[in-house]
Amino acid sequence: MQSERLLSRKVESLSQEAERCKEDARQACRAGKKQLALRCLKSKQRTEKRIEALHAKLDTVQGILDRIYASQTDQMVFNAYQAGVGALKLSMRDVTVEKAESLVDQIQELCDTQDEVVQTLAGVGINGLDTDSEELEKELDILLLQDATKEPPDLPDVPHKPLPPAALPLPNISDAELEAELEELSLQGGDLVPSSPSPKRFLEPTL
Repeated sequence: MQSERLLSRKVESLSQEAERCKEDARQACRAGKKQLALRCLKSKQRTEKRIEALHAKLDTVQGILDRIYASQTDQMVFNAYQAGVGALKLSMRDVTVEKAESLVDQIQELCDTQDEVVQTLAGVGINGLDTDSEELEKELDILLLQDATKEPPDLPDVPHKPLPPAALPLPNISDAELEAELEELSLQGGDLVPSSPSPKRFLEPTL
């Protein structure tokens, strides 16, 4: 890392030197000093070549640093793997396949016992009576559905006092029908009640 810093500083210094040579060549050319301007440009070219060489060395140093950083990361990963393996061995120290199988068998046996206990308790009803909750719930649903679909009858209001006789509807009977009814009664021997009364024939009530 120190070499990288030194090389970077050297490259920066040479870059400034190359800029100065370029500026000197420009000023000498303006002053008509052509030979001086050419020497300045040659110095600039040599400086740029040194800068290119230093850039190559700097790239090599930076590549080495990248590998060092990567190796440090790899070392950290390796240490993490090693610590994980140690912790896993410690946690699995008393665990074997035989013990795991035995534990699973015990768990299954306890689960079966629990299921049997639940089934036994579920078969005992209140006061010794067995009840089927599902059938009761179905019957309750049927009752609720019948109550929901049954519409109340549309009945008229009960009058508070009886209607007067004039308000009752009277049948429309003609005089000819009345005379025919009287003749039928007289033929039956004066019986006031006809043997086969017609539902369409009514006598006008006497008020």
